[in-house]
Amino acid sequence: MTALVTGMGLFTPAGRGVEETFAALLSGRSGLRRPPEGHPARDSLEVAGVLPAIDPRTVASGPETKVLDRIVLLALITAAEALADAGIEVGRDVDPERIGVIIGGVGGMSTLESQVLARAARGRAAVSPYLLTGILPNMPSARVAIAHGIRGYSSAVGTACASGAQAVADGVRLIRAGEADVVVCGASEAPLFGTFADTFGNARALARGWDDPAEASRPFDKRRNGFVLAEGAALLVLERAGHAAARGATGYAEVAGYGVNTDAYHPTAPRPDGA
Repeated sequence: MTALVTGMGLFTPAGRGVEETFAALLSGRSGLRRPPEGHPARDSLEVAGVLPAIDPRTVASGPETKVLDRIVLLALITAAEALADAGIEVGRDVDPERIGVIIGGVGGMSTLESQVLARAARGRAAVSPYLLTGILPNMPSARVAIAHGIRGYSSAVGTACASGAQAVADGVRLIRAGEADVVVCGASEAPLFGTFADTFGNARALARGWDDPAEASRPFDKRRNGFVLAEGAALLVLERAGHAAARGATGYAEVAGYGVNTDAYHPTAPRPDGA
């Protein structure tokens, strides 16, 4: 079965939404900057891809809004954009049992760090009863499913830098297997806090010494001296071609194929021979 991309959602340092982000790319406007005063990674990062503050009450409702990790907020915003872009309302345009969601990422690390610090400072009573639902890596998928009434396949992918791409591959697999007509898939990540930034800094992996933050990320330049941490989310709506045609949707592209493997060599370094 053919899988089409019928919807897209983005929240990046370059812009909120697909149109704003794409306009920034076309104009050459960078989203990288020095973390502002008061930012939790200000002392750890010279440059980062920082998103604007998000008021949880504009994304979700109820008492749990104050304990939703940033990765969940990003996923909710981006999923809503992707589904709207596809013109899909669950229950109207697709059977709730025939739509799935797969969102990759490490999990709510900033929530974990804040709770560990709270416990160290104020004792066990300071630990939130919502800690677990704040840090689990499947929470972005689960919250998106709850928000849109998605009752099909739901999962999370945790394969580091490959998480988003593998989530898309898994979505294609679901459609090809006939297990779903629509899959919301991609990744959400918010790693801009002290401990996570410091582990890369101590490994000497981060870009340093750039007067202009916009110049710091240059992977193919001989002056490259590290990479730049950023937060953001990107989700696609994949749809079975026949399902899309039945509702008059043409889509942006067809996913022609994918590959997933590992070189089974080292946790971070690639095989020297490139095999």
